[in-house]
Parts: sequence; structure tokens; C-alpha cells
Amino acid sequence: MSKLISSVTNYFIINKIQTTPYNPKCDGLTARFNKTLCAMLAVYSDANQTNWDLYLLLVLLAYRTSQQTTTEASPFELLYGREPRLPSDLDFTDNYQPSPFIDSINYGWQEAKRQILKKGLINKAFYDKKYQSLSPEYIEG
Repeated sequence: MSKLISSVTNYFIINKIQTTPYNPKCDGLTARFNKTLCAMLAVYSDANQTNWDLYLLLVLLAYRTSQQTTTEASPFELLYGREPRLPSDLDFTDNYQPSPFIDSINYGWQEAKRQILKKGLINKAFYDKKYQSLSPEYIEG
């Protein structure tokens, strides 16, 4: 790890971990996002999938502004602390007043963490219920 990255992670109190490159088991979130992105692009691409690059920016905009199931917020909202203002949302008569930026982001992150923990408990309960009957029985003797 370079000194620059080490300094940045120390400054922002980030626990950076090292993973094996090109191994999807080490980076499941990236592999899952790539799968989703490819599926979204396949909907818009032609049969030969030669024009996917024409739709990449629109597909990424759709992904970044869509509410995610786990966090119950969009990636845009978690990054910027507000919902995106799309051209279809513009009302040229309103007086837009942004909320305090840092407070919005901190609130969004706290809500996302709460939703992730909540979803994790639901997933754990489902997993435990499903695999409880498969655990081996130990017999003393």
C-alpha cells in the first residue's frame, strides 16, 4: 500500500483490507454489481451486444438513482445527502434551498447502516431457520 493511501485511510479512520486480485470470492460486492450492470445493459443492447457503450451512462444513472433494497436509499442519496434533481423534477418557479450538506450525509449514512443491520438480522433468521434441521446431532457415548 502506498504512503498516500495509507495516510488517507489513517486520516479518515478507514480499515482498509487487502484482497487477492481477480478473485470474485474476495470482492463479492463488485462481482454482484458487475452482474447487475451487465444484466441492465443487456436489456438495451442490440442482439450482438455491440452498442452497449451507448447506454452505459443512462444505465449507471438509473442504478445510482434507484432505491436499493438493503439500504432503502439510492447510492446518489447516500453519497450526496439528498435525492438527485433530474430534468423531469425541475420546477422553474420554486426557490430551491439545499439542506446542510454534512448533516444530510451523516443522517443518510446512519439510516443506511440501520437498514443494513436490520436486513442482516432478517437474512440471518432466514438462514438459521433453513439450515437448523441440517446440523448434526451429537450423541454422547
